[in-house]
Amino acid sequence: MGRLIICCLGFVCLVCCSEVKKTYNGYKLIQALAKNKDHVTKLEMLEQEEWLLNKIDFWKRPSLNAGVDMLLAPDIVEMFTDKLKEYQIPYRVLQEDIGKLLEAENARERRQLILPNRWCYYPKNHSYYKFCNVKSSTGGSAGGSTSRDVVGKYARHSQINSWLDSQATQYSSIASTQSIGKSYEGKEMKVIKIGTRKSTKKPIIWIDAGIHAREWIAPATLIWIINKLLQGSQNDRTIKALIDKYDWIMLPCANPDGYEFSHTVDRFWRKTRSPGNIGSVNCIGVDPNRNFDDHFGESGVSRNPCSLTYPGTKAFSEIETNNMAKFILKNSKDILMYMSFHAYSQLWLTPWGYTKTPPRDGALLDRIALAGAKALKQINGKYFKVGSPAKILYAASGGSFDWAKSKAGIKYSYTLELRPDSSTGGVNAGFVLPSSEIQPSGEEVFAGIKEVLRNIEQSGSLIG
Repeated sequence: MGRLIICCLGFVCLVCCSEVKKTYNGYKLIQALAKNKDHVTKLEMLEQEEWLLNKIDFWKRPSLNAGVDMLLAPDIVEMFTDKLKEYQIPYRVLQEDIGKLLEAENARERRQLILPNRWCYYPKNHSYYKFCNVKSSTGGSAGGSTSRDVVGKYARHSQINSWLDSQATQYSSIASTQSIGKSYEGKEMKVIKIGTRKSTKKPIIWIDAGIHAREWIAPATLIWIINKLLQGSQNDRTIKALIDKYDWIMLPCANPDGYEFSHTVDRFWRKTRSPGNIGSVNCIGVDPNRNFDDHFGESGVSRNPCSLTYPGTKAFSEIETNNMAKFILKNSKDILMYMSFHAYSQLWLTPWGYTKTPPRDGALLDRIALAGAKALKQINGKYFKVGSPAKILYAASGGSFDWAKSKAGIKYSYTLELRPDSSTGGVNAGFVLPSSEIQPSGEEVFAGIKEVLRNIEQSGSLIG
């Protein structure tokens, strides 16, 4: 029986309940190999089967000669694997029970007490309840904002925002925060701006993360980079030069409602949390990285509102993508580079997502991305494949980085799919990475970004 928390505020007593956290007990993670075009087609057909929408989750979509990671509900494992055998599609089991992996992740979260203000976690029924005052292991409130609480950990949205504000206060000569708007549920979408203040405008480096809620390594990596820029601003010559030359504007959590939901209820939630109501279908959320106004709805999407790749009823139907677009357009003349962090697959993606035809400056963008990927590999040996989604994965339209280049006019526009390369056995399973992976991810990505900027400077193009 779920525990109830009764809170009395003045003369008003509130009884608080919450959704029980989904455990994923018995869910199996498998990896199929699409060895030919027929395999790709058959897997795509299975992906679109309506009766499988809530039973199978394609962590990596079908593409030729690539592993296709899929999370299967317990009641369809036998039927689905039989179908793969029928289609002669080879597969292997990566995780017999993903729920056990999540139990370990939940235990790590509880030890860190990464909880927002006024929420309590009760391990007995895996639930969170509002209106609680929790103390962290360091003695402060669970919504505290020290770097020890946030950097190198999978922090909650409110904690991230509090930390950004505290860093802007601590480094007030070079840093400031700003809300670019609120999410559907009213959460502040906060950016931090880092740069030496000058009388003239400087080129802007924009980085966002967490457009897809379940990709926790993305916001955590960006937080690590923010911390690196701030801490190195006084005594690191390279970093000092970077903040002297550029203004860095970073949005660690581009989908705060979905991100919070992935912590409290469904670890593998991907979309926004806006309500859906199309005819008799009532499914929550939109894929925000299909919701931008660039070739909207043309490829890599599903018209089923319950699908993970549902783009919405129209471009910018989501307030979160709208907030991002308005802010970027307002500053687009000064933005030199747009970059968006996702996970996973270890890819450095270049425009375009919707077509294999490259932009006119595609060769330059690829060359610079290859330099960044090479520098990234030198840190921890991680290889990032470079190319456009349509060429090395599959076509997908309505993405943020395509829009940033085509509509906002930002010359250098990239998407990074962070570690791991693929799901494996053990503790590394796609979206579920131990927090020990955050620092090396930050180190390698930051090295890649620095090399990209060095190459942009050498190309003589410091205007987006």
